[in-house]
Amino acid sequence: MDGRDDSEGAGARILPVPVPVPATQRLLAMAAHLSMWLGAVLAASLDLRWLLSLWLLPGCLWLLARQRMRFAAAHCEQALALGGGVSMLCALLLVAILSISGATPIVLPALLCLLGTAVVWSLIAMVAAVRGRRYRNPVLRLMGG
Repeated sequence: MDGRDDSEGAGARILPVPVPVPATQRLLAMAAHLSMWLGAVLAASLDLRWLLSLWLLPGCLWLLARQRMRFAAAHCEQALALGGGVSMLCALLLVAILSISGATPIVLPALLCLLGTAVVWSLIAMVAAVRGRRYRNPVLRLMGG
């Protein structure tokens, strides 16, 4: 296995050999996705102001990794984007629940669906980080970002 594609015979092209991602970068990327949910647990158990940590903790990890660890920084950016979006939508939905009478039966299931979807996307991203693969958020892919 010398990196050649044997399907073309003598004029075979050389395929790039994937470089393995160091374990420290994979661990930092995984920590970024998990740190987002540490903030969610703190918000649920202590105070709703901890919703800010959905994006704050991955943002701090991104600041640490952005110059030297490209793989970890890319995962931190994705966790930051997901955490920021989820915290803003949660805040809007909670304001709707508290200010509009009768909105709870409609908004509360939407909030739970939002959180469930974010958990699934975060777990998928964490598995990709552990395997050393890049991950793009489905919503950011649709938006072209």
